[in-house]
Amino acid sequence: GNAKGCKTEQDCIPIQNTSCVADPKDHKTKCLCGDFSVPINGLCTNKWK
Repeated sequence: GNAKGCKTEQDCIPIQNTSCVADPKDHKTKCLCGDFSVPINGLCTNKWK
């Protein structure tokens, strides 16, 4: 799946448990889960940010 790109933390509010962080692979900021994984269907499998 593809993570949603973001500019600020606000962009990630609709996607539960994600933060606006730089993807280690391409260094673009995206809404990613706490372990830098991509949310599946808008949800993170892990519970921490």
